[in-house]
Amino acid sequence: MHAGGLPGAEALYDDAPCGLLVAGGRGQLLHVNRTLCRWLQYEPGDWWRSCASRTC
Repeated sequence: MHAGGLPGAEALYDDAPCGLLVAGGRGQLLHVNRTLCRWLQYEPGDWWRSCASRTC
């Protein structure tokens, strides 16, 4: 949390009310927010292990 009690950009992204992800130019997953992990029943970081050897 930043000074003044406002959440930082990373916290807003991770806790957004919608699932968000960042994909690279070749379709590789670069970042998945906590909301999407929760919806897909992954622990944060688990999506990486399941997609590391292939393009998701």
